[in-house]
Amino acid sequence: MGLDCQIFILNVKRHGFRSGERIKGTLRYSVDEPTEFETITISFKGEGIIKWTSDGEYNSLKEEYLDLNTSVLERKEKKNVGVYDHPFQFLLPEDLPSSLNHPLCKISYRVSAAFVTTLRQNNKEEFHNVVPVFGYLKPDSPEILAFRLTKRPFSLISAQKTVNCNINIQKTFLAPGEIIKINVMIRNDTHIHVSCIKFKLICEYIYITSSKEKVMKQQTIKESVREFPAIDDNVAYLMCAIPTLLNVYSVHNAKFFKRDYKLVITAKFPFPNKKVSLHIPVIIGERQCSKDRTEKCVVF
Repeated sequence: MGLDCQIFILNVKRHGFRSGERIKGTLRYSVDEPTEFETITISFKGEGIIKWTSDGEYNSLKEEYLDLNTSVLERKEKKNVGVYDHPFQFLLPEDLPSSLNHPLCKISYRVSAAFVTTLRQNNKEEFHNVVPVFGYLKPDSPEILAFRLTKRPFSLISAQKTVNCNINIQKTFLAPGEIIKINVMIRNDTHIHVSCIKFKLICEYIYITSSKEKVMKQQTIKESVREFPAIDDNVAYLMCAIPTLLNVYSVHNAKFFKRDYKLVITAKFPFPNKKVSLHIPVIIGERQCSKDRTEKCVVF
């Protein structure tokens, strides 16, 4: 028996399907001789696999997100030579994690067709078509747009004087490829100057091992790094634009894995004063963001 199969997905968008949407398509298969099929099934499956090493040992953990199935044949049936089309559709759940292909974690979705015949011992053939899926996101807390970074320099004379950086961000919930716009006002009442102000976007990979241990790995987005040199004025204003990329997006809704982003703002000072940093959570994806505005103060 010769069996050929194609899985056509309709209305494929540029960046894939969104959670909550319907995936529609057509299963087209052809047989070159009369064949009796026991079952023909179309399924849509989503799964994730995390891989890591611990103490020199390789470990992995699998997670299933959905397993939807529909039967093309309700009972055993003989198909004559020819080409057959069968439409199908699947409704995606709302709370799916986005597709991801990373050395640490792979999250994938696919439409599969399984053919089981009655003629041979190895009587099952499967065909697959990978479908990119992107899940909607929602913040864990109200969106914070105003921050304050305060530095009390080492001094025996002016211990009460500070360097204050008032930071305002246009939004912290962005679409992939959108620019993070930041305004900073620096008020320096001390005798020291600010050596530099540095901005960067970092990616955090957080996963749970089979022993329930929480592990986090960080990576700097190189294209995001911006640095402003020495600032000697008592009052200074900075404007900074941090780009995100189309392949930069948060991954939520998975049980054992999460990918998040943080904007790191660092102020450096002359020795013996230590640098201070502020980590601002940033969500990159699709969802309506909260309009709540509060202020977060960090004092070192």
